[in-house]
Amino acid sequence: MRKVMHCVMAAALTAGLGMFASCTTSNNDNPAGDGNLTEQIQGKWILMEEDGSPVVTDETSVFTFEKQGAGLKAFYSTAISESRQWIYSQSYDVAAEGNNLALTKQMAGGLATTCQMNDVRVDGNSLSCTTLITIGKDGQAIATYGPNKLRLSRIVASIAASDLVGTWDGYYTSDDPAAGSDPERHRAVFRADGTCNYYYPAAGGQYELDPTVYSRYYVDGTLLSLCWLDFGEGQKEQYENWEVLLCSANKITARSFHKRADGTLYTDTYHLSRVE
Repeated sequence: MRKVMHCVMAAALTAGLGMFASCTTSNNDNPAGDGNLTEQIQGKWILMEEDGSPVVTDETSVFTFEKQGAGLKAFYSTAISESRQWIYSQSYDVAAEGNNLALTKQMAGGLATTCQMNDVRVDGNSLSCTTLITIGKDGQAIATYGPNKLRLSRIVASIAASDLVGTWDGYYTSDDPAAGSDPERHRAVFRADGTCNYYYPAAGGQYELDPTVYSRYYVDGTLLSLCWLDFGEGQKEQYENWEVLLCSANKITARSFHKRADGTLYTDTYHLSRVE
């Protein structure tokens, strides 16, 4: 259902569907902690769990809530290879009632998608809620997905795309024994226009461009999403996501959770050092 939820939200944007406010359930006996929900929820949140199961990094998303005037705006980012969705900071109007939120984006054609976040609880840097997504046309529901219980974690320190701009030496490590112990070293170039490239080591200490790997990127909070083109898979775009743990002037460390066929998790780590 996790993939369905992301695909529905992303498809609603890329295909011209919108977010249509609709209060489906209400439970104001469970307030969102102490204080005002619209104040507590402001900031960036990364999806960590759905229905009690960890969300792997390549299927996660970032929600941003900002106060604008007397109300809230929400922004949504995700990138999932399987559904070919590459979404960066799509905006929504937000309506709050008690501890429920409705994310709304009206579009043409009578099509609409409802994302209702019910029973929202904010406890410090943790947010939990129950979501229900409905696709509709001309006010009539076509399909409903959920309900699903989500847990999100507040992003305390965001990074900016400008932090990545430049040339970096990089390599990957993994706690998965199948990955081997010889890290794949390479060079990555990130530009201010959102494009990037991957270079592999060549003779004489030089690097050669690999056109099948990185092509563009975005950063939202601590989520670094890389888009690349794999000519071996019908020239279809692929995406890989990383959660940045450390970002300094000369060093970046990021991790990505993955799931094996048996359901167990392993972690890849991306190490980058700036080339002066």
